[in-house]
Amino acid sequence: MALCWTMDKLGPIARSVEDCALVLEAIHGPDGKDTSAYPADFSWDPNLDWKQLRIGYLKSEFDPPSPLKLKDAAANETADEKKKREEQNAAAQAARARRDYDRRFDLAALDKLRAMGVNLIPVELPKLPWDAMVPLLTAEAAAAFDDLTMTGRDSLLTEQGAEDWPNAFRIGRLYPAVEYIQANRARTLGIRQMSALFEKVDIVVTPSTDTQLIATNLTGHPALILPNGLRGDDAPAPRLSTTATTTTLGVPARRSRSRSSPGTTRTPNWPPLPVLIRRVRAFINCIRSWIIESCVSHVRERFIDAANGVRVWRPALQPAGRLLR
Repeated sequence: MALCWTMDKLGPIARSVEDCALVLEAIHGPDGKDTSAYPADFSWDPNLDWKQLRIGYLKSEFDPPSPLKLKDAAANETADEKKKREEQNAAAQAARARRDYDRRFDLAALDKLRAMGVNLIPVELPKLPWDAMVPLLTAEAAAAFDDLTMTGRDSLLTEQGAEDWPNAFRIGRLYPAVEYIQANRARTLGIRQMSALFEKVDIVVTPSTDTQLIATNLTGHPALILPNGLRGDDAPAPRLSTTATTTTLGVPARRSRSRSSPGTTRTPNWPPLPVLIRRVRAFINCIRSWIIESCVSHVRERFIDAANGVRVWRPALQPAGRLLR
């Protein structure tokens, strides 16, 4: 089911790297029905000496977090406004508690990599307003489900809160066209700057946080999520999962560079299956703590690129929206 045509992607979920490779080998590439599918090559080499990889990590995401800022009561605050503020503060405190709990797994992942002899290179994601580009996603989703919205059947969906999909679909029809174009210009800058980042490193290790997910959705960089620990009974509630994860980011696959003649298919040079399994399992035991998703620092409320003059608009939950300042 389509959600965002320029961001949708498929990827395998499996218990091992070799299983993921087998599935991806079968499903990758265009099928002739989706003209947006890129004819990229897939050539996983299990014999690759991973010690040759340049491995970066998003330093700011592993640094101690800044103090949590809660919302203060406004003058003449109504009972409903007070209730909403207290709920938002409680949600922020719960999220911080879960993040602080999981931080031990993230730091252990870096310690494991260093113990393996990896020279971790500190890097940061481009300083762009990634959150302000989310309307690109919601506008595409609104288009995909526009029939649901225009017929009123969106009211049949269970969740109808301010941040739930039915309201996102409704608001998506009200984005100014000019600001949509500006957000796409900023997205182009993000793609270019992310490509420049991966000229310096081959892989980026990062916690599995939401901002890097937004960034890689927009730029098309692949992410690999691996378990790096098990949450105990002492984990803060709500414990969404018993498994903690780390993410590693990589570069998008390129068109095949093989020298095969036109119309031929290059077959991967797989080693014997027992050898492959032993190698991959040894590799997984060493790097099961990696995280692939790109994180980014907090977005400034207004972004102007000096070279291109790009300003990004972020709408409020109400239809009117507002310019960032």
